[in-house]
Amino acid sequence: ITTANKNDACALLGLDPGKQTLLVSGGSRGAMSINNAMIYVSEKFAGSEDVQILHITGDAGYDDVVESMPEKVRESGNIKILPYMKRMPEALAVADLAVFRAGALALSELAARGVPAVLIPYPYATDNHQEHNARAFEKENAAIVVRDNELSGESLHSLVNILLNDKDRLMQMSDAAKALGRPDAAEKIVDNIISLLGK
Repeated sequence: ITTANKNDACALLGLDPGKQTLLVSGGSRGAMSINNAMIYVSEKFAGSEDVQILHITGDAGYDDVVESMPEKVRESGNIKILPYMKRMPEALAVADLAVFRAGALALSELAARGVPAVLIPYPYATDNHQEHNARAFEKENAAIVVRDNELSGESLHSLVNILLNDKDRLMQMSDAAKALGRPDAAEKIVDNIISLLGK
């Protein structure tokens, strides 16, 4: 996650390193609400000379999303829609902004890489833990939280557009995300185990 190179990642994923990249994922299973909102967002950004979108729909939502996209979006060249992403370190390396659910693993990866995010917590997670996760990031100014029932294509497009046009704020959010990251967690755990064992 931390060592992937942006230019190499863009070449691997077929993206333009000169454009800002919006990375969108609802997790491995996808998220219908995010996918639906992205139909509007993608149409608004289709053909942009400054912004490209990498939208990972999840296997279950891929066909519906592609079929719902206007032809101008599918042929725009700056909107890439995939059902699944095997190279998530590279996807995170190219991201200037992410639209994600708020599972623990996803947030740990965003923090390790320092990717600013719009977080849309899964509303039916046990004890609403995804919203608690997301609010912790929002409190530190690493993310903006949008509740699932408040999400729309129009609101998401407006928010994404504002953030992508405010490079200072994106930088501040990136620094805040990195400060939350613990990329050396495994090493620290091992060091503590060895210390407790007296070795």
